[in-house]
Amino acid sequence: MEYEILEKCAEIPAYAAAAIKVRHIEAGFVGEAAEISEKEVMAVLERVGKGIEAYLFLDPDGEESFLEVLSDGKWLALGCSYDFGQENYYSYNPDYADSREYTPLKSGGQSPIEKRLALTDLEAGRKAVEYFFRTGKPYPGIQWAKQD
Repeated sequence: MEYEILEKCAEIPAYAAAAIKVRHIEAGFVGEAAEISEKEVMAVLERVGKGIEAYLFLDPDGEESFLEVLSDGKWLALGCSYDFGQENYYSYNPDYADSREYTPLKSGGQSPIEKRLALTDLEAGRKAVEYFFRTGKPYPGIQWAKQD
């Protein structure tokens, strides 16, 4: 698979810190909520550095435009998908740019994730997850691999 590497931005554009663009969450630790509140946002963010498997959807039916969040407490893989899988972005780790080694993480519970597509800077990853919650977009403070 070929990727276009998108460099991180030095300055993060301003955004509404209280906004919540995510409309549906799939994660075993978050119950069904008619509307996503700050409580659900914090529940997800608290688990990013500890271990998590969650899907954050911009679509209230949980069918389209989402961020997949996978972490084991050491590695964090983020995958944004838009337009029913036609536009995809993956967190990118330049320290493993030439590596074809895999993390212990598995996308969808089955597809192994390469180290070059997973972060070890969990704090930057947590910021990326919060940014997606607030804006519905990939966080410009990390590098992304855009699928060609």
